[in-house]
Formats: sequence, structure tokens, C-alpha cells
Amino acid sequence: MDTEESNQYETFRGKGRKLIQSLGVNTEPSGVFSCTDSYYFLYLTENNMFYMTFCDKSYPRKLAYKFLEELKDEFMIRHGEEVKQKKLRPYAFQKFDAFISSTKKLYKDTQSQRNLNKVAADLRDINKLAQQNIDEILSRGSKIERVSAISDQLLVDSRRWDDKTKTLLWQQWVKSWGFFGFLLVFTLFVILFFYWYK
Repeated sequence: MDTEESNQYETFRGKGRKLIQSLGVNTEPSGVFSCTDSYYFLYLTENNMFYMTFCDKSYPRKLAYKFLEELKDEFMIRHGEEVKQKKLRPYAFQKFDAFISSTKKLYKDTQSQRNLNKVAADLRDINKLAQQNIDEILSRGSKIERVSAISDQLLVDSRRWDDKTKTLLWQQWVKSWGFFGFLLVFTLFVILFFYWYK
């Protein structure tokens, strides 16, 4: 490594350290930070553990995420109990470096069949999720149409009940006051009859 590459490496390493220091407990579970026009940092956090990689801008982010997820999953399998018990010591997991190196080799070639299969599987999952969301939206639409039809029927029924209520109120009034009304009309008729024929 020549001096310029060494200086560039130290610069990126320093930026990575600053990034780690700037992230706290309430940090998003994953994110991307541009380092320069040519490189970016990508990170994942889970169980108070921080996983970060440094990538060339041309490297697909989905593969970088897959790389970090694979490291995270394997690390939790091998050292999850130590993480849960908080028995962590700096550099206690150097044996894990062999897994990191072998996984890095697998992900180096973005066009390898393994990596293309992983991206295709992700795309299938995204497609399936999108299809489920569309189906839910369509079923909500049919439910809304059904609710609308029911509400229209309730409106018609309420008008019918309103008319029946008015009819029943009139009949109740006639039953209660009809006889007195008849007597009043009859009395007025008799009075008028005698008034005209007098």
C-alpha cells in the first residue's frame, strides 16, 4: 500500500469511527452514510450491536445489506449468549474474523449466481408483499362498497320507519283524542244547523 492509499484508508477509518460515535441507542436499525462520491458506509444495529461495512458506490446496497445481515445472524448464533449476558470484551471475537473473510469473498462478485439468487429472492419477497398489500386494498374496497350499500339501505329503511312513525302517531292521536274531536265537530255541526234554520 503506498502512502496515498494509506492516508485515504486512515481518512475513511476516521470517518467510520466518527460515524460509530455519532450513532446512539435511538439510531435507526439500518442506514447509509455517504463518505465520498466514490464510497459509502452501510450499517445495521440490533441488540445494541453495531454492524458496519464500507463499500464502493457501484456495489449494490441490497447485497451490502445481505452481507451485514449474514454477519449479524452468524455472530448472534456464535456469540449471542455473550451479547445477552453483556460479557463482551474488546477484540474477544477475533475468531469471528475468519467467517467475515470467507463471507466477504462470497459477496465480492456482485454477478455471482449466489448473490443474484439472493437479490432475486428479495425481489420475490417484495413482489409477494406488494401483491398482499394490493389484495388487502382491493378487499377493503369491496368492504367499503358493501358498507356503502348497507348504509344506503339503512337510509331507505329509516325513511320508511319515519313515515310509519308519523302514521302511528296520527293513529295514536285519533285513538286518544278522536272521540273528543268527533264530539266537537258534531257539536259545531248541530250549532251551525240550528243557526242556519232558525
